[in-house]
Amino acid sequence: PVATGGGSTRHRAKSASVCPGTRSNRKALPRPGGVSSGLDTADVIPDAVEQVDGTTDDPITESDFSAAAEPDDFVPLGLSAEEAESEDEPVTGGAEEANLQNIPLVDDPISIDRDRVGDTNFIVVRAHGDDELIFAFNDECWLEIQDGNGKAIFGDLGRAGDELTVYGVAPFEVLFGKAPAVTMAFNGVSIDLSRSTASDDTAKVIVGD
Repeated sequence: PVATGGGSTRHRAKSASVCPGTRSNRKALPRPGGVSSGLDTADVIPDAVEQVDGTTDDPITESDFSAAAEPDDFVPLGLSAEEAESEDEPVTGGAEEANLQNIPLVDDPISIDRDRVGDTNFIVVRAHGDDELIFAFNDECWLEIQDGNGKAIFGDLGRAGDELTVYGVAPFEVLFGKAPAVTMAFNGVSIDLSRSTASDDTAKVIVGD
């Protein structure tokens, strides 16, 4: 207290220091037993806790994790920068179509029909062509046929009484295990097998060339 000339007592106002960013109108924290500590909550709990690196304690989002986990210049182990960039590039529809075009198509299956009438067994082979071969068997003979595309279209043992008709693409290459046991015609024209028959009765004939 200081006495003044007017006989009144004045109290000197104590200057209170306030931390930057705090509000001075917050209530003081009470002490146990209801006694006030005299401390402002702003002195104890500031609006934002300043980190060591100068950033504030804002909520961490998923994007923060992503940015920390993989920086812009991240290159996977074992890859060059160019290879990593090429892996990130999306595949366009044109590339997908080109890849599909490079996949070989499955060949259409060759159909073989068998029908027995009396003592004759009729066999018809359709191998996607209009040229015709007809074989008639009077004894057992192994027969193999390859078409003009180089594809094997038939291979089986013919027996006496069998009649084989083959439709395909000429020229045909035909192998006989016992040529004298078979007669052959190509597009309605009879083929003489004797000139192509070896001493062991095997024969190799190319027709439609």
